[in-house]
Amino acid sequence: HSKRGEHVAREALPREKAGEQLAHLEQQRGFECPLCFDTIARDEAIELDCDHKLCVTCFRAYLESKISEAQVADDELVCPIPSCRTEITVAQIEGATRTSGLWDKFLQFRMNLWQPGSSDGKIVACPTPECGRFVVPANVEIVQCPVCSREFCPRCGQKGHQGVTCEAFQEWQRANSSAEQQFEELMAQQHWRRCPKCGAPSERESGCNFMQCRSEICRKRTFWCYICGKQFPRDEHYNHFPQGPYEDECNTPVAERLHGALPPRVPAAPVVASESAASKQPQRHFLVSAGPPAGGRPDHASGPSARGATGPVPAKAPAPGVPLTPMAAAIGEGVGALRGWLGIPAVNAT
Repeated sequence: HSKRGEHVAREALPREKAGEQLAHLEQQRGFECPLCFDTIARDEAIELDCDHKLCVTCFRAYLESKISEAQVADDELVCPIPSCRTEITVAQIEGATRTSGLWDKFLQFRMNLWQPGSSDGKIVACPTPECGRFVVPANVEIVQCPVCSREFCPRCGQKGHQGVTCEAFQEWQRANSSAEQQFEELMAQQHWRRCPKCGAPSERESGCNFMQCRSEICRKRTFWCYICGKQFPRDEHYNHFPQGPYEDECNTPVAERLHGALPPRVPAAPVVASESAASKQPQRHFLVSAGPPAGGRPDHASGPSARGATGPVPAKAPAPGVPLTPMAAAIGEGVGALRGWLGIPAVNAT
C-alpha cells in the first residue's frame, strides 16, 4: 500500500505544477478595465466583493469624484459597474486614499452622516465658527462645547436661557437689541462717553474733564480724558489740558480723538442754602448693563471721584412673559425716565 501511495503522489506533482503555470499565464495575460478599456495586468487591479475588477487609476478617480461631492453613504459608494450596487468596503477605500487628503475627507463626510439612536441623544453643532459637532443627551436645556467650552442652548444655538422657551428668548433678544441701539443713539445725542478700558458709560454734566473710573473692572485705577476719550496716567491730570482740565480742550490732535466735539457748557444755577448736599453735586456717572437686569436696576457709582459704575454684566434670560427689558421701556419714555430708572447719583468732579 505504501508503494501505491508514493505512485499517486508522483502523478499529482505534475498536475499541481501545471495548475500553477496556468495561473501564472492567466496573470500575465491581464484584463480589460471596464471603465477605461485599457488592458491591465491582473496584479495591478482592484477586485471588489462582487468580483468586478478595475484598474487602480480608475478606481481612485471614481473615489475622488464621489468623496469630493460628499457622496459617501453606504448606498452611494458602490461598484461603478451599471446595475451592480455592491458596497465598496471601508478597507478598500482606505487602501486607495490613505496617502492623500481624500481619506480625511471621507471620514469627515461619513461622520457627518452618522446619527445616534433615539436613546443616545442628538447631535448639535457648536455656534462657534469651525468648531465642531458633538452628541448631547435628550431634553437638556444648556450644553457646553467640549472644544471651546462655550455654553449654549442645544435647540436654537443661542446663549443658554434655562426656564425660558426659545421663542420667548428670541423675542427678548429682538426687543433688547433695539433698546441697546436706542441707548447708543441716546449716548451720542447726550454726548456721554465710555471708559476706554472697561466701557462703562459716564456723563460729565460739569466740572473736570479728567475722569477716574470706579467700575468693578477698573476700581479707580483707570484715568481718561472726557474730551478725546483716551486713557492717560494719573500724573497727566493737568499736563494733558493746555488751558486747564475745566476747559474743553486737550493736547490730543482732533484727528486722533475718539469722540466729536463737546457742546458748549451750560452755566450751573446758583446753589441756595436750603438745597441738600446731594443736590449740590453737579456730576452724574452711571453704567447700563449689556443684558436684562436681574431683580432691579444696575449698580451705580457714588463718591467724590466716581466715573462709571460696575463693568458690563453678561446678558441673562428674562423671566417668562417679560420679553421687554426695563431699560428698553425707560428709553421709550425718554431721557428723564431713563435717568430715573438708572438712579443716577450726583457726585463731585475729580
